[in-house]
Amino acid sequence: MGIKFMASAIDAKVANSGQKLVLLMLANHCNDHTRQCNPSHKLLAEECAMGLSTLQNHINSLVEAGYVEVTNVFKDNIQRPNSYLLKFPSGQNLATLQP
Repeated sequence: MGIKFMASAIDAKVANSGQKLVLLMLANHCNDHTRQCNPSHKLLAEECAMGLSTLQNHINSLVEAGYVEVTNVFKDNIQRPNSYLLKFPSGQNLATLQP
């Protein structure tokens, strides 16, 4: 669990409570050692108590606002959970903070 990442997500100035919750859940999944954050949409939607399309809209909004960068992950031509990189709009990457 990325406690340091969650504290930064709490301070993030996002547009609404749904975006804040998604950002917090992504931060919760950031590994302090590997800096990886790759929960599935299904898991995030369950944790945030929202539908998949609502979750995807919030993720897209966070990408547009500069808080999240998404990398699609494929292995053996099968899509795996996306990899998420949490960022500040100023360009400072949350995942580069020292534990």
